[in-house]
Formats: sequence, C-alpha cells, structure tokens
Amino acid sequence: MTEEQEGLNSITEKPPKKSFIKRLFRILLYIVLGIIGLNVLLFALLSIPAVQKKAADFAVNQLKSTLKTEVSIDEVRLSLFNKATLKGIYIEDQSKDTLLYARDLEVRLSPWEFIKNNKLAITGIDLDDFVINVNQKDSVSDLNFQFIIDAFSSSDTTQTDTTKSSLKIVIENINIRNGRLNYNILSDSLSPGLFNSSHISLYDVNASIDLNSIDTDNLDIALENLTAKERSGVEITTLKGHLFSDKSQLWAEGLSLELPNSHLNINKAKYNLTSGQFEIETTDSEIEGKDLVAFLPNLKFLKNKIILKTSIAGTLPAIDIKNIDLSYGEDAVIQGKASIGSYERYGNSDVNLSIDKFRVSPTAVTAFARLGDSTFVSPDILTDMGDIYLKGKLSGQLSKFKLDAEAWCRQGAIKLLAAGSVDTTFTNFNVTSSLQTQNFNLGRLLGEDTGLKQVTAQIDLKARQGSNTPLEAVAQGKIDAIGYEKDVYTDIPFSAFYNASEMGIEAATDLNIGKIMVNARMTQEQIPDVLEFNL
Repeated sequence: MTEEQEGLNSITEKPPKKSFIKRLFRILLYIVLGIIGLNVLLFALLSIPAVQKKAADFAVNQLKSTLKTEVSIDEVRLSLFNKATLKGIYIEDQSKDTLLYARDLEVRLSPWEFIKNNKLAITGIDLDDFVINVNQKDSVSDLNFQFIIDAFSSSDTTQTDTTKSSLKIVIENINIRNGRLNYNILSDSLSPGLFNSSHISLYDVNASIDLNSIDTDNLDIALENLTAKERSGVEITTLKGHLFSDKSQLWAEGLSLELPNSHLNINKAKYNLTSGQFEIETTDSEIEGKDLVAFLPNLKFLKNKIILKTSIAGTLPAIDIKNIDLSYGEDAVIQGKASIGSYERYGNSDVNLSIDKFRVSPTAVTAFARLGDSTFVSPDILTDMGDIYLKGKLSGQLSKFKLDAEAWCRQGAIKLLAAGSVDTTFTNFNVTSSLQTQNFNLGRLLGEDTGLKQVTAQIDLKARQGSNTPLEAVAQGKIDAIGYEKDVYTDIPFSAFYNASEMGIEAATDLNIGKIMVNARMTQEQIPDVLEFNL
C-alpha cells in the first residue's frame, strides 16, 4: 500500500470518532435532562392535592404502625427541592391524650450545600401554634413519650460503628411561635398561684435559635431570644446566650435573663467536662422580689432591688467564691469571699468565710425576717440600735471551726471569739466562746428610764446540744464597769446556766452601802417559779 493510500484511510477514519463523542454528550445530556425532568415531574405530582394526600396518608400509616397510637397530618406541601410544609400534625400518647399538636411546621433546605460541601444545611424551621403535653404517673414512672423512643430504638445488639460521620448538620434558624409546653407529675398535688416543679405550664413560648454546629466536640448554638410565661405568674421577657465547646471545654457568651423588673447578666461562664473546672462571673444584675413571689410569696416584703456582683471558680467539688458584692437598696450591703474544699463532703471539708463589709438597717432586718415569718414586728430595741455593722472570719471544718467577729451599732461594739464543732444538720453542736464589750451604751439601748449607763464586760460561754441531749449552756464572766444613775459599779463577777429543766444566775459585788449577793433560779414548767432570791 502506498503512503498516499494510508493517508487517505486515516482521514476517512476520523469522522466516526467525532460522531461517537457527539453521541456520548447527547446521551449524558439526556440523562441530566431526564433527572431534572423526573424531579420536575415528581414535584408536579406532589403539588397535586390528591397526591399530597396520598403521600401524607402513607407517612401517617407508617407512623401509626410503628408507634401504635393515633397520628394524623391534615396537609403536606412540597416546594421544588428546598421546602416542605406540614399542617395539622397530631400525635396521641398511649393514654389517648394529646402529646403533640402543631398547626404549622415548615422546613427549608439547601440541597446545593449538600452537593458541594457534604453539609445538610437546614436554612430554617418554623413551628407555629403548637402544644406539647409531657407527663408521668409519678416521679419514678416513664414519661408519656417513652414509647416513641422505644419504637425507634433498635433491638439489634450488634456492635455499631461509632466513627463520626463526615456529614455536617447545620440548622441556621429555628423559629418557635405561640407555643405551649406542659409538664405534670399526675400523682402530685397542685398549688395554685405558686410555681410547682411537678406541674409546669408554659404559654406564649416564642424563641429564635441557630444551631450552627451540633457536634458535641465543637458546639455552636446561639439562642437569639426566648420569651415565655408560666401559669404561676413567672414571666421571662428575654433569655439569650451563645454556647460553644471545644472538645470537653464548654463556655457561654452574652448569657442574660430578663424578667419584667429584674435582669441577670453572666459575662463569663466556663465548665470543663473532663476536669470539672468551672468559672462564673456576674455583673450588673438586679433582682426584684415581686418577680419571684411565685417561688416564695413573702418576697413581696422586699421593697428594694437586690444588686449582685460575684465571681465564682473552682474545680468541682471544690468551690471558691472569690468575691461577692450584694446590696439591698440603701438598707443593706455585704461584701466578702468564701470557699469550701468539697461540697460533697462539706461536713469534713475545709471551709473559709470572710466578711469584709456588712451593714444592715432596721428596715432591712424587718424585711428579711418577714421572709420566714410574715407576722414579724420589729421591736423598738432594733430601731434604737440603728444600722448594724459586722466583719469577721470563719475557718476550719464543721467538726472544728474558729470564728473571729466584731459587730457594732450606735451604742457600741461587741467582739466575739468562738471555737467548736457542729454536725451537718446544724442541730448538734458544742461551742466555746468569749464575748467582750467596752463602754457599750446599754441604757440608750434598753431605755433611759432604766437608769443604766455604759457597760464594759467580758463573758465566757459554753453551749452544747446533741441528739439525745437538749440545749444546755454555762456562762461565766465579769462586769468590769456598769453605770447606774449617777454611780459606776465595778468588778462584778457572775455566773449563769441554762438547761431543759431550769436556769439561774449568781452575782456578787461590794457597794458603798454594803455587799450585795444574788442567787436566782427559775424552772420552766407550766408557770415559771422563782425558787430562791437572796439579797
């Protein structure tokens, strides 16, 4: 064959190759168009109300079969590729009571994120007008939705692959509107007007949440806002914050809670799941009693706002309150710090308490006393004392503690040193203390008509109480000086005792009119009886 003939043959073979490539592209084009057409056809079919009804009925029947309870969906609407809407969702519990009802549920997707980045991006979930009823027969019974968990739990015990999937799930915006959440322990009694943890009923629940990452090692959850009301009268006007994690380290930013007249700001909150190390810091927080009367009705007696700043840290179970600054209007203030080695073993742990500043007015004493006894009436002596100041330190363990404190008011100061032990119930104790005062204006406190003036004294006191031993106390001391009318009496030793059956006092002193001795005892039966008094 000549070279010219070979060249002609090669030229004649090229056209079939081009034709093959065209046919290949044509086939691929048909496949792509077929897929698109199939999706369009499916969308068109699912846009037909009758087909939507069939699809909804199929899903409902599958759920009924799986859950073995009543389930219904009034309507299903699908939009091309990216949106599904369900209307009239209803699920019963096994007692044939409403477990869930939602008027509208809309879910929006971004399929392109799944194709490009292997990310299931839910761009929005809207839940409107819903009711969720959760209950249990008693505190140890299963919740009424346990049957749903059981229905979808696998009975296969074969070991499963726990390797994390590369699929990322992002839910950009969850909007909850006009919701009701009810929780009830059916065996527990109701308490109308009071918050009851066994009967919680939230209504007007509205929230906006972004689940940017639900990976437990890399959480990124933003609560943009949550509002709700509870039937007891508690109202949350704003709750927001941003939760993050980095493996075992959790922290929150911008965490704040607002009630109608109160707000709590936590500008730092950290917790390590592995080590138990934590840190909490609050600032610019104001609490008004009337916002919390559903928890404690007597909070209505607190007329001023409580202002709180604190910093708490530690590694659980150890807690270190680095500082606490609390004020009650202009009537009370406390500043100090405290720590405990282990709250789990607080009976044997090291405890430290330091009160750097404490001031309380008679008005504040009355208000806080009424938290426990609404009928409390402030005695005149409390008003006469005026503002009370205190500072001191407590250290050691409950089984062996030391107290060094000083208190003063307009009449004078009292210094207290104490040591002893107390159990974790604070009912069994054994305490030894020393009380000192100098130039304390007793007459101004008890009234000028008593004739008493200033007093300087020191008293040693021992008191104990046990499970089988009622309270008993013994005191010994000396009045170094006490003014009475125009005279001052000095060096008056005395002793006193108290127990369940009787109490008494002995004292002796030399006056310019002679020597006076007092020995008085009193029993406590139906009517007190003075057994002996010698002068």
